[in-house]
Amino acid sequence: MIYVILVPALGGLIVGILAMIFEKGKKGEGIPNVILAVATKGGIIKGSVAVLKTIQTAISIGTGGAGGKEGPIVQIGAAIGSGFGQCLNLSSDRLRILVGCGAAAGLSAAFNAPLGGAICTMEIILRTFNSRSLGPIIVSSVLQQLFLEVLLVMNLHFRFLLMHSPAIMSSFYIILGIVAGLVSVYFVKTIFLLTSYSTKLQYQLS
Repeated sequence: MIYVILVPALGGLIVGILAMIFEKGKKGEGIPNVILAVATKGGIIKGSVAVLKTIQTAISIGTGGAGGKEGPIVQIGAAIGSGFGQCLNLSSDRLRILVGCGAAAGLSAAFNAPLGGAICTMEIILRTFNSRSLGPIIVSSVLQQLFLEVLLVMNLHFRFLLMHSPAIMSSFYIILGIVAGLVSVYFVKTIFLLTSYSTKLQYQLS
């Protein structure tokens, strides 16, 4: 019984000491910090954030801490994406996209929801929907899920047909791409139509 109390307390103590020593200027929740970096720093996140958050999260969760994994894993993914972008000396716009890719992959891993992770990243972290960033973020999120399912949890009930029949899975993705393309055209036209109707209605009411 004493271990149930001492182990989480020890883990919290270690995480707190690491935060005091190494985390000056990096305190706060994971996701808000990523949003702040995207909004005010052009997507620049120090690479040490990924290392430090990985160690802290592993210690906290491993010792039974009450903190969740969602915030840290988003910050870790975003820091890795930002680190790659800074190494390649990319512009701030492209750096933000890489931050979004890392964050979306983290959300996808945390919630087992690749499309949800991508949409949440676009809406909350990047706060924009455009073709330039949507494509890479969705690809990053889905590839992360493929990696997770195929390489790490193959014995769970989410088994990919790709392991048994690549032809069937490839055909499915081709059909899905065509259907998604047609739906996207209809979606865009509907938005333009509703926007035009709303503008005319406001003009008539005024």
